[in-house]
Amino acid sequence: MSYTLEIHETFSTAQSATRAFNYIVDFSHIDEWDHSIVKSKKIGQGPIELGSRFDLIFAMGKRKSPISYEITEFSAPKKAVLSGTSKNFTAIDTVTINTSENGCIVNWHAKIVFTGLISLLVPLLANKIKAGGIQTIRDLNTILDEQTR
Repeated sequence: MSYTLEIHETFSTAQSATRAFNYIVDFSHIDEWDHSIVKSKKIGQGPIELGSRFDLIFAMGKRKSPISYEITEFSAPKKAVLSGTSKNFTAIDTVTINTSENGCIVNWHAKIVFTGLISLLVPLLANKIKAGGIQTIRDLNTILDEQTR
C-alpha cells in the first residue's frame, strides 16, 4: 500500500541562476529554509555534485525521522534531482532553474510516495502537508531574495 503526494511551485528571485542553484542543491543547509528539517549535513568531502549525499532529520510534532538524500541528476546551473529515502516515504525533488531578466525562475516539483500504515493517514493530512511544502518553497524564495540585498 502506498499514497503519492505531489507539490509543484514556481517563483522568481533576483539571485543569479548559478547562485540560486548552488544554494538550493546544497542540502547541508536545507534547515535554514525548510521548517520540517531540524538537522542537515553533507556526507563526505568535496564539491556538491552528482552523487553527493546528505543526512537530514525530519520532524513532525515530537516525531523525528532520518532521511537520506542523494543528488541523482546534476546539470548545473539548470537542473538537479535529489532523491530521499526514509522509513515511511521516498521523495524525489526536481529543481529546474531558468535565467530571467531580473535573476532567475525556480521551478520545484516534489513527489513523495508514502508507504506502510502511514499511507493510510496521509490522505487525511494531504492538504496540511501540501500547505507545509508550499510554505517551505516560499521560505526558500525569501532566503534567496534576502541574500541578494
